[in-house]
Amino acid sequence: MVLARHSIRLHLSFADVTTRRLEFRNNRGPALKKLPRGIQAMLIGNYTRNINKETRLYYVHVPKTGGTTINVLFRNIFGELRSLTHAESLLIAPATREVNAEVCREYNFVSAHLPCDFYNVHFKPFGYKAIVTLREPVEHFVSFVLWFARSTHKIVDANLNASRLGLREDPNAFFQSATMEQLEFCSGQQSKAVFGSDRARLPLDAQSRTSYLLAQYDTIILTEDINRLGDYIKLDDRKLSFSIPHENVQPDRPQSDIIITDKIRELLLEDLLVYDEVKKINQISNSYWQHLTR
Repeated sequence: MVLARHSIRLHLSFADVTTRRLEFRNNRGPALKKLPRGIQAMLIGNYTRNINKETRLYYVHVPKTGGTTINVLFRNIFGELRSLTHAESLLIAPATREVNAEVCREYNFVSAHLPCDFYNVHFKPFGYKAIVTLREPVEHFVSFVLWFARSTHKIVDANLNASRLGLREDPNAFFQSATMEQLEFCSGQQSKAVFGSDRARLPLDAQSRTSYLLAQYDTIILTEDINRLGDYIKLDDRKLSFSIPHENVQPDRPQSDIIITDKIRELLLEDLLVYDEVKKINQISNSYWQHLTR
């Protein structure tokens, strides 16, 4: 895939070649409609990419999806002086948001723990392309819950604070007794970030949600593919070399004895629908690419 100044495209025009053929089916509904021809990337994982330093990227950094690695990767590409991570500290306050967004736009790579709404308003109109990471929802849920429970940040909301204390004491007992309203804080965490304010109006089905996602973002990275990105990305025909930070994402290590009940799966319904479809697309994309490059 090529990340150029004005576009992000799969190498060998993957989307153009396969648009007429690609259809995806889930267990609950009809095949997805053909992807829009303008969608040039749905990728990630096993593709060689050449990256132009003038590319402008905005990373919707969904917590606990491997974002530290993504930030390190693109800081290596663009350099420290052209990269701004954790921009949410500048963009969260409404009174100074517009002024600070202008400051943020001086950087080629901007990363923030904020929903896509901020990208749509403050970055997309200025030539930025959007990238996002998605993690297997159950794995993400466990990682998020453990992070939330061990966090020492002060929580003003009394209900959230009570939830954190309950999780610290006995997470399984907490989930068993809590109402769905009490569990809203951990419901569809990835969907809240990747869909932003559009989340409420989108139908709850894989076709609608995935089509929106592919139209919204130029690149979708699955957490399970992150460790391979460094092997495939090139900058000006030079192979990148960097150490992958593992402190935030260690999917191979057992993390908890949290029991995944039907109640928890209901909380994750939105995330599961989208992840399953994106994973299918990436698998088909990878197979197609490998066939071409044999």
